[in-house]
Amino acid sequence: MKTTIVTMMTALVLSVSSCRVSLGNGFNERIEPSENIVKAKYPQEAFDKIDNHVVGKIQVVQSKDDKCRVTLSAPDNYIELFEFKNKDGELDIQFADRNVNIDADNVTIIIYTPNIREIENSGAADICMDELTTDELEIKNSGVGAFKMAKVTARKLDVSCSGVGSITIDGKTDEAEYSCSGVGNIDAKDMKAREVDAHISGVGGIECFASEYIKGDVSGVGGLKYGGNPSKKDLHSGMTGGISEL
Repeated sequence: MKTTIVTMMTALVLSVSSCRVSLGNGFNERIEPSENIVKAKYPQEAFDKIDNHVVGKIQVVQSKDDKCRVTLSAPDNYIELFEFKNKDGELDIQFADRNVNIDADNVTIIIYTPNIREIENSGAADICMDELTTDELEIKNSGVGAFKMAKVTARKLDVSCSGVGSITIDGKTDEAEYSCSGVGNIDAKDMKAREVDAHISGVGGIECFASEYIKGDVSGVGGLKYGGNPSKKDLHSGMTGGISEL
């Protein structure tokens, strides 16, 4: 089954058809991948923020040592298309050219860093993380790809979804803020939070968990579902959206 999604956000055009992806202001001829898959390594200075603008599969690993590094596995004729820029503690992942049309199969980026405070995606990548312990974590998805974050332990969590992709996260936190203004969903029902502030103004929905207090506002057509049986609630919904318990 092939799916084509075209969306324009700040001069960014994404066209997704199966595994074929074009990023940029125009559509170049597709670059056919070679059959030779190679791995490139990029040592990095310290960073705790990641901003992604490319396609493929991205895995973020909280390293045990203090070293930061990136590995890219891709067809050998794709390697030179990627750039990893590190400035002011932020790793920016982008293409060397503005208009790139590639096959996202066999493109895998692994990012190692001991500390992560912010991950942002405006590309068409699927981003995953198997485990993370941090003080504060902010996740922003304005692209087509999806987030899957597991075993997250944080004092404060801020998750926003304004694109097409979805965000799934589990773990525990004291305070969580969720914002959904796009088409995608936020699945945080297994993110055990003490307090939750959730806002929906788009088509997507939010599922969350709050053990003590939840504040929720639904002004779009999406729905808010919550668990945890919080004793304090401040919930408001419009005529189209809905709020209910899980």
